[in-house]
Amino acid sequence: LFSSGKGFESEEKLRQLMSILIHQTEGDMDRLRAYCVAIFSMIASRKMLRGDGEWAKQMPAYFVKVEDLGKVSDPKELCFWMENALKKAFLNCGREDEKDLLSTRTLAQMQKIYGEKVSVNDLSRNVGASPSSVMHKLKSETGMTFSEALNSTRVKEAKRLLAFTSLSLGEIAARCGFKDQSYFTKVFKKNVNIGPREFRKML
Repeated sequence: LFSSGKGFESEEKLRQLMSILIHQTEGDMDRLRAYCVAIFSMIASRKMLRGDGEWAKQMPAYFVKVEDLGKVSDPKELCFWMENALKKAFLNCGREDEKDLLSTRTLAQMQKIYGEKVSVNDLSRNVGASPSSVMHKLKSETGMTFSEALNSTRVKEAKRLLAFTSLSLGEIAARCGFKDQSYFTKVFKKNVNIGPREFRKML
């Protein structure tokens, strides 16, 4: 799951990891926490062995994450918490000025308009870059194409709605910007490895 010294290779690898954990633990909180602690420990150790910062600066951040982990009492909340924590802490390990990356600005803009009809031309104007630059930087900095990044953003919101609302699949598909329920199901299964109905039933 890890690249040569730069955290996770891509968001796709992170999604694979989350799918594996969900299936393996079957909602068992103790097992979920154990997996989380093991992963945090592994990455913290790798960072220290590579010399990425001083021990005194690295470890307090790690222990804060472990402390937060103990406060989460619901399996589905824990899965979302872990996905966000890993993405923020480790997906972009070693990258400087992450907030200034074109891909970061593009993903932030996607998060605002995922429910609308989104085109690379419209979005590129919002982030002040050409469509070709947006597509190139997304691929080089996240490993995803424009379409994959947009679908990933939409699926993330769909997972939240499946977990915390009673909306129908058709309503969720529409809210998340999918053209119809059938396409939503296809994209969701590709990203999560199970369909949205099965995902909700599992939770």
